[in-house]
Amino acid sequence: MRTDLDETLKQEGFPSWRRNQVAVSYIYIGVNETLTMMKRFLLVSIFVLAVFLRVQAEEPSKVHVKITQKHLSMLCLDQKVVKNNQRSWELPLTEHSLIFTIKNQPRSGNSSNVDPGVAMIRFTPENGHRYEIEIRGSAESYSTRVWRKNEWKPVVRDRTTGEIVSTDPEWVQTDCRK
Repeated sequence: MRTDLDETLKQEGFPSWRRNQVAVSYIYIGVNETLTMMKRFLLVSIFVLAVFLRVQAEEPSKVHVKITQKHLSMLCLDQKVVKNNQRSWELPLTEHSLIFTIKNQPRSGNSSNVDPGVAMIRFTPENGHRYEIEIRGSAESYSTRVWRKNEWKPVVRDRTTGEIVSTDPEWVQTDCRK
């Protein structure tokens, strides 16, 4: 590039000292433009990083949790009474205690005087995961719709990973409504 410039200046009749002066100025301008472009690139990179970090910070700090078993009733969430018809919640990313009972709706010929008990489980949600509350029990309980204490257990399943993430139930005598 410098030789092309030098030849052009030579053809125009510039003396060698002036050609060298122009060449140095041309090189300086090129370096200056390069530094300006680097500054712009750095500023744009910092801006993009700031936007990315802001988006990360604005991610939801709550997760959606829902009950999928129609006979299961949540009595308490973190020692607070839950509305009877409420089946889903948006929970913060902290440990939660959940207290459940299950409704016996026996088919004809089965006794409804069976105590289903009250079970408490705990779990801690993770950001970006989906959770469902379901039950585990004997095949007989499903077919008769009679749930005996200690024969069923509520579980929280992480639908993102497919794993059960709750503790084993503790069978409690009372619930938070009393």
